[in-house]
Amino acid sequence: MLTSKPKIEPKPGDAPGEQPERFKGHIKFEDVEFTFPSEPHKQILHGVSWEVKPGEKVAFVGATGCGKSTSIKLIERFYQPNAG
Repeated sequence: MLTSKPKIEPKPGDAPGEQPERFKGHIKFEDVEFTFPSEPHKQILHGVSWEVKPGEKVAFVGATGCGKSTSIKLIERFYQPNAG
């Protein structure tokens, strides 16, 4: 994953395939909204916020369809969030 070239950049305007010099291991979701492009009328994430600091361990727990896998796919940059 660290050597792959993403098609979606971390921030609008970033150069294609830009890689940070160092990784901090800090992940922060702030008011994330997401709808799959194939189902634009079915919003999956509604204002989701959470944070994982370096060294912390977390677990995603919830019912089927609540956004656990979608959150991970957003971290991996498979999709671009609609907001947040």
